[in-house]
Amino acid sequence: MAGWIVKISETTPEHADFAIEDCLWDIRNYGAFKKISAGDDVFFWLGGGAPDGGLKGWGRVEDGLTPLTGDMRPARWVDADSGGYTHRFTFEPLASSPKWNPTWSELQDTLGKGLAASAPVSPLYDIVHVQLMRGLYIPGAARGVDLTFGTPKRPSPVDDLEPYRPSSGTDSRSVVKRAIAVRQGQPAFRKQLRAAYDETCAITGYRVPNALEAAHIDPYRGADNHHVQNGLLLRSDIHTLFDLHELTIDEDYRVALSPALRRTEYAHLHGRQIELPASDSDQPSAEALARHRADCGWYSTQ
Repeated sequence: MAGWIVKISETTPEHADFAIEDCLWDIRNYGAFKKISAGDDVFFWLGGGAPDGGLKGWGRVEDGLTPLTGDMRPARWVDADSGGYTHRFTFEPLASSPKWNPTWSELQDTLGKGLAASAPVSPLYDIVHVQLMRGLYIPGAARGVDLTFGTPKRPSPVDDLEPYRPSSGTDSRSVVKRAIAVRQGQPAFRKQLRAAYDETCAITGYRVPNALEAAHIDPYRGADNHHVQNGLLLRSDIHTLFDLHELTIDEDYRVALSPALRRTEYAHLHGRQIELPASDSDQPSAEALARHRADCGWYSTQ
């Protein structure tokens, strides 16, 4: 599994929204992108010269690069006819905007890694770097980002560094609805999980439908992963922690928290038995949960 920071030109900022809404990205530089494969994370970066530059959407690749053909769905790129696009990958959107949007230099500082700003894509082959990027989409989740005590080089993601400046002409309702739809998961998959778990978060017992999300256990790699046994119905914050591998489920279907999380308000969940669906055929796959635990570097059976 790898991660990719995909660059969007500051001359075509609308491509950021097009990508997240259409769940696809067309490329013109095959060599730079050729190793992208299903299950990889993609993080879109809009050139810093744009008024609203920086990190945009986060997604998980469904299909690797496929040559563009005339029978494919047309992309909405403003330079679709002149851009020289040759290949496409599709992805499942996971978030439409980060909770903390660093500058390019702050991003490199957070990762502890140099990144070529001019390259069309920056690969991240270290799982730690991928997890750090995921962490930018929830305040304080990224390792090395101090939620309480910021520094000039790495400010707290919840600090109000700039005064709020409302913009006119934007219908926030459509933006919010799109972000919610992206995060709650594919409709059919979520519907299956809501029925299997009786509209209840498997870990917290929370029963507010609009706060519950369809969480994949194995990373999404196509339609086959939308199986009820590869899912858990989780409250939104629990889903994020599960995706960040700060929380997992042990072989006895009990919650296991990372050492850092055990020192937070989530500590009471450690060791809690999760609620399982009544039907055996709906219960989460033991093999998929074992793979999730294996990706948690802190997890130990001892």
